[in-house]
Amino acid sequence: AVAALMKSLSPSCKVKRDGKWETIDAKYLVPGDIVTIKLGDIIPADMKVLEGEPLKVDQAGLTGESLPVTKEPGDEVYSSSVVKRGEIDCM
Repeated sequence: AVAALMKSLSPSCKVKRDGKWETIDAKYLVPGDIVTIKLGDIIPADMKVLEGEPLKVDQAGLTGESLPVTKEPGDEVYSSSVVKRGEIDCM
């Protein structure tokens, strides 16, 4: 029962590899993977935001900030933060 619970808590993400989108466990991410993140997602790794609309991210668990932070293309997002608004690709 504990193993099943731990597996269900393992974060997964949508990643583009070899030109195809697939869902994988976050522990299998490698440098260079393009990951799409959207509203409600827990960010699976520290990544750089690619082109797109600004993103709102709750990083209170890391920084203690009470309000979501706006992330623009070129900014970094941090593992375990939660996406509060938007959808964008990261690397």
